Amino acid sequence: MQLINLNKNISIIYYNNFLIIKSYYTHVVLDILKLRKFKSSIVLNSSSLRLVTKSIGNKILFNNQLISLIKGVNNFYYKKLNLIGIGFRAWVTKNKLSNKKLVIKFGFSKYIILTIPKEVVIFCLRSTLMVVKGPDKEITNFIAARIRFLKRINIYKGKGILYENEVIQLKLGKQK
Repeated sequence: MQLINLNKNISIIYYNNFLIIKSYYTHVVLDILKLRKFKSSIVLNSSSLRLVTKSIGNKILFNNQLISLIKGVNNFYYKKLNLIGIGFRAWVTKNKLSNKKLVIKFGFSKYIILTIPKEVVIFCLRSTLMVVKGPDKEITNFIAARIRFLKRINIYKGKGILYENEVIQLKLGKQK
């Protein structure tokens, strides 16, 4: 087991082929065995954390992901989603098995239910405004895009799921 303190808030632990990035608020666990297929090894120093690989592309990809995770553990990444339309509502429920589910109503006869992964937190500020929050930028953006894909934007009416500051150019209807 090897422990490195990057600053007063973040520490990195290397234990049994797992790399744990830990802060006061949360932690992220990376499986190093997945990197073995790229013939890579991790070099841990008190001043830096870097990856040594035989191919340069994987090294750059993993180093960028590692830097992103370190920033995310400290600050969290988030996406705000607005539900625009009559009857569009969303709320989060908790199961007896502690599985959180996102329930969305789009005016259909049945609700759309999504299971929320452990890596992200979704909470509804209002019934039409939700926030997707997590330490990993890729997973946070993926979950937000997955939710957004459930109801595509109607380019004639402007209804659907939009990001926080997204602007849509509406198309004109039929001209007489």
